[in-house]
Amino acid sequence: MDCREGGCTGCGVCPALGVKNMLCSDDPARVLPPADITSRMKQTPPAAAVCRWRVRLAVEGPLMWLSHLDLLSTMEKALRRSKLPLAFTQGFNPHIQMSWGPAHPVGIYGDCEWLDIMFGAPITVADLDKLQAQLPDGMRIVEAREVDMRAAALMAAVNYAEYRLQLTDCDMAQVAEKAAEVMAAESWPYTRKLPKESKTIDLRAPLLKLMVEDGALVFACRLDKGSAPRPQELAAVCGGKLVKVQRSMLAVATDDGGITLPW
Repeated sequence: MDCREGGCTGCGVCPALGVKNMLCSDDPARVLPPADITSRMKQTPPAAAVCRWRVRLAVEGPLMWLSHLDLLSTMEKALRRSKLPLAFTQGFNPHIQMSWGPAHPVGIYGDCEWLDIMFGAPITVADLDKLQAQLPDGMRIVEAREVDMRAAALMAAVNYAEYRLQLTDCDMAQVAEKAAEVMAAESWPYTRKLPKESKTIDLRAPLLKLMVEDGALVFACRLDKGSAPRPQELAAVCGGKLVKVQRSMLAVATDDGGITLPW
């Protein structure tokens, strides 16, 4: 309550300052919704999740230059436009219930990005065509399956990544020799330069594979074994200039060497 409906509250804004206070209902340009509509809006709870779909995405073309947060925002807008029965978080400011796997690095393309989406009603694979129709060029649904609501989160399950690096200004035979040298070593210290400091990491520890294959430098690593090497770091170590990077796989690796997709 303020002085329009009661006594002075000492707000500092009064007619003596030449300010005309006016209730919004006095303004014909502002029409409030009927009380029953407002009541229904307040009483409608956000949809609770009843099913969970795991989506494999391709990110290509200009969209590979978007940040991970921009990709997330793009997907959220497409989901809202699709009119699918989305599930929302509870609380004052509900959000679409979805979660990504490992973040998508800027400038890297691939067809193995993972996303979990919760829905408030059962859907089919055909229903996801509505989502595909709302996605921009460069973002494509490769495959989707319904998974158990209790399945491990993508960030907890996905621990394996594979990349293909296109290099230039180098002799690929020498690159192959250097890659073999790195894999034969027990450790390979590398100084990673950060914005405020530098730190030394072991590039060898998380590496499972580093080799030249079909004219490209290919490497695979465990994401849960120390600090994962970056493509530009391995390109520099092997003596090449990085031109293009493809993240060809994100998967689940076991200690016995098995690799499976996170379905």
